Amino acid sequence: MTNGLKIIYIEDPRDVTYPLECETYDNPLVVYHGTSNVFTERIENKGWLINDQPYNIDDIEFVCKAYEDLHYTESESYSVIRTYTLGFENLHVGKKSASFSQNYWTARNYAIKPGGETIKNLILAIDDFLNLHKNLKISKELCNIREKYIKDTKNHYPVVYCVKVEPEWFEKWETPDLDICFKSVNLFANESILPSAIVARIDFPKGAIRFFPALNQPHPLSWELEKFKEWLSEHPQDYESKDIRDKYLGK
Repeated sequence: MTNGLKIIYIEDPRDVTYPLECETYDNPLVVYHGTSNVFTERIENKGWLINDQPYNIDDIEFVCKAYEDLHYTESESYSVIRTYTLGFENLHVGKKSASFSQNYWTARNYAIKPGGETIKNLILAIDDFLNLHKNLKISKELCNIREKYIKDTKNHYPVVYCVKVEPEWFEKWETPDLDICFKSVNLFANESILPSAIVARIDFPKGAIRFFPALNQPHPLSWELEKFKEWLSEHPQDYESKDIRDKYLGK
């Protein structure tokens, strides 16, 4: 475990308030990683190492090839693992790194997905395939892959890591003065990031409701929360979650 790691527990799934200090929010070298509680021990012992994901990249390639051999590529989950996990023309194969976001709420949204972005969509892609092609010989292998990862979706709850980094650790780095809506939601590390870079861990043991602040919308910051509440009150039709509105407006 990382020594002295700050852990924040958010018990209300509707709570979208930024959970750290103003200084952390304003720090251009702070990024966020959304994941599952299933992987916290792994991350806090090893960090984020190149080619050390909690899945076998060969399994992802196998599932994608099953789709492509049949010229069936309309599954949204297939598109995620093909584009995000393998990359265009298998760009990430052989050098698969973890991804981070400059946006806390984007990382929080990723963390909601059981098992994480790749494992959730891998399972969904297999399910989509099997619903259409149950009798192919390849179906047994796909079922075996599914069983390998389904355990990682059990007893899941979202976790977000706050990490202090250096720009040169990443393939690209967005200008820090951009509005949060334009900051990068997928920063791919070009080297391993060690546990010592972790600033804090935010746990959501009862789950979390998806949220993303819109352009020109006040963000739910504890030191400016009245602005956020006022915006919610004045724009009820523009906001997707009644549960979050009700929490902040006391209804």
